Amino acid sequence: MVKIAKCFSVFLFIFIISLTFSNTLNAESYLNRTVNERSAGIMEAQELVQQINNNELSFTRLDKINTNISGVGILSNTKNKVYGTAFVIDDHTLLTNNHVVEKGFGVVNKAMYDPESPSNLKFMPSRDANNIPYSFTIKDIKMIKGVDVAVVHTNEKVTDKVTPLKIANEQNIKDMKLRDKITTYGYPSKEYLGNDFINDSRYKMYKSDGFYLLKVNSDDPQFYSKMIIRMGNSGSPILNSNNEVVGINSGGMNNTNANATVRAKNELAYVFSFTDYVRKEILDNSY
Repeated sequence: MVKIAKCFSVFLFIFIISLTFSNTLNAESYLNRTVNERSAGIMEAQELVQQINNNELSFTRLDKINTNISGVGILSNTKNKVYGTAFVIDDHTLLTNNHVVEKGFGVVNKAMYDPESPSNLKFMPSRDANNIPYSFTIKDIKMIKGVDVAVVHTNEKVTDKVTPLKIANEQNIKDMKLRDKITTYGYPSKEYLGNDFINDSRYKMYKSDGFYLLKVNSDDPQFYSKMIIRMGNSGSPILNSNNEVVGINSGGMNNTNANATVRAKNELAYVFSFTDYVRKEILDNSY
């Protein structure tokens, strides 16, 4: 009996150590890019993304910004002269990526959970090239640890001017399956859009239609997608077929349109989904 107890104790110790190592491996997706780990499911995602033809994707410039997406805009760092996309979810709350609001990110490109001074940030929803109908100043920033999601508050009431986006039901997000249609709106840089858009004005909004692939095997809620994502799309909302937000774009494997790898050529991307602790952090820090 003693021998069995000792063996069980050793087994339990090894199991706990293994579990701890596994959690460490799959935690802090913002810092470690866990989507690229085999254990996260990257090879399965690579297989699935090749099963959907690129011709099934859609990418278009918006020459008219409708009311339902008027809350999508540019979040600009006036100090470092870089920008990303952000979107409104209530009177004073925006969502974007941590790396969009990271201090010095456009210079040092390093994730440290160190937010930029709010005075250096400006939000311009519904911007259409040089037409800037609204501009809002930033009050404070909450960077959610573990994922590339930031909650940003404005000084002014934003919903007097634009329509907030609705976050989808949590269970509906968790029930998403392969080939479910998803859409994003944002401000990718035209330098990475290819010849079809080379003559576009800077700071235009674009719509990208694609597909859900599968959930990332990670402590942090994420999923793989197939859609055209370029630099500047950081912080773009990911919408389901009901125009409800299921998550936020963080990056694509073909950010610069270089088509350098199988994953890039097939437009593999990844999203932080609004479930579990991420959803709670968003709701707890919203107005």
